Amino acid sequence: DAGSEIITLIGEVRHRLIYRVLNPDSPFPKAVQVSFYPLSALDEEIRGLRKGTAGLALAALLVSLGVVLAVSRGLSGPVNRLVAAVHEIEQGNFEMRVLVTPDETGRLARALNQMAAGLALQEKYRSVLNAVADRAVAERLIENREALSGELRSVSVLFCDIRGFTALSERMPPQELIVLLNTHMTTMTRLAYEHGGIVDKFVGDLIMVLFGAPVSTGRDAEQAVACARAMLAERRRMNESGEGMPLEVGIGIATGDVVAGCMGSDQRLSYTVLGHRVNLASRLCSVAGPGEIMTDAETMRALGEGARVEAMPPMRLKGMSDPVEVFRLG
Repeated sequence: DAGSEIITLIGEVRHRLIYRVLNPDSPFPKAVQVSFYPLSALDEEIRGLRKGTAGLALAALLVSLGVVLAVSRGLSGPVNRLVAAVHEIEQGNFEMRVLVTPDETGRLARALNQMAAGLALQEKYRSVLNAVADRAVAERLIENREALSGELRSVSVLFCDIRGFTALSERMPPQELIVLLNTHMTTMTRLAYEHGGIVDKFVGDLIMVLFGAPVSTGRDAEQAVACARAMLAERRRMNESGEGMPLEVGIGIATGDVVAGCMGSDQRLSYTVLGHRVNLASRLCSVAGPGEIMTDAETMRALGEGARVEAMPPMRLKGMSDPVEVFRLG
């Protein structure tokens, strides 16, 4: 070989060894030149370059981490506020609003605020609807307006009104009269709901309650009678405890088929029931004395044997062509 080089370790230092044949074609013995070059300086320079490169890489990594942390810190605040706002809205706080900033999180905040405002408006509509209509009816109307379009149902209808209210209203100041009436109606309404009824309407001092519409429990007549008894008991308790002016009520209950549904116009609807049994319940309420519950034969049949009742002589009621079987509940 005319020449070659190798890297070898002499001591702990790398050396480059170069050897070259000076007379490759001579018939005389080979003359070889051998040269050693220590690589310590080169190795030191390489180590320095490696350290420098590692330092630059570490610096770049630290800078990148710093940027990421800064960005994430800048995002975490708005994101946390959005998460907190969503939680508040889930809890029913539709008045919650978040700060809108001129960035992407600001767009999310604006959309969240618009959603909260829409939910707040819907809740106001729902509250107003619940105030002017029975809650069960309102919920079904919100879900599907056609659900209460009209049907034939077997229901128990309860009428309860105050005895001597006309004379009372003539001698009481209007504001005191309204307070007295509202207190009474609030109590009667609570008892109606507690016994599974829905309030159809208030007419002056009269409250009309339905059992079996829009949904039947299968015990509608039973619940109507239990509600009537609770109304009388609570009214007696209020009178004896001195809660406002003493009032006496009479109650009528009738059971049977009626037409049930939302009636009125496109702008104003009311869920109610129509039919002979509604009129009968109203007439029975009219003939009930203070503290009495009058009911019909259909209600008695639905209650079954064992009910404490007193059969009254058949009565001719206003608007009824034939005498009606009437029972007074004990």
